[in-house]
Amino acid sequence: MNILLIRHGETDGNQKGFVQTADTPLNDVGREQATSLEDRLSGRNISKILSSDFTRAKQTIEKFASRQNIPCQWSKNLRERDFGELKGKFYKDISNIQVFKDDFAPPGGEDLEKFEKRVDFAWEQIISASKPLSGELAIITHGLIIKNLLKRKLFVEDSLRKKYEIVPNTSITIFENKIPYKILELANTKHLETLNLNKGIA
Repeated sequence: MNILLIRHGETDGNQKGFVQTADTPLNDVGREQATSLEDRLSGRNISKILSSDFTRAKQTIEKFASRQNIPCQWSKNLRERDFGELKGKFYKDISNIQVFKDDFAPPGGEDLEKFEKRVDFAWEQIISASKPLSGELAIITHGLIIKNLLKRKLFVEDSLRKKYEIVPNTSITIFENKIPYKILELANTKHLETLNLNKGIA
């Protein structure tokens, strides 16, 4: 069965542009997006959910998991990259720092090497969790995790890769659960057609 890779719903951090903390919640738009996502996922055969344990990820999926009685596991490996002392700061106020450059090491946070090592652990957890399932596995995580998986773990055709630099909130990326883990749908947001979309980071 396929694996669904889903970004959490919108937050004020996405909308206003600041480096988020673990407890940043969904905003009103994000809660609407989560409801629309729930409607979309209800038509799929999902056997298990593996989610970041950050508040915004939990709020995106916990109602769906409860209503559908689907096992949901919270994972520290699926957390967003840790930007240490920059958390809570607005991007406009740290514009002199190129936060997303490969060689940037945030003070008190994860440099790229440490972040990608954790993404590797997350990937191993995803593949391991998917093996015994009869249905699909849904992953709820963050923008930079998804971007790194697209870069290093998944097979993305060039025509799709150019579509999104940052995937939208609650977008659904679907890939085959077999080598080379080919992307079937990238950042699908059909369930959000009537909502205000935001493409904020993390």
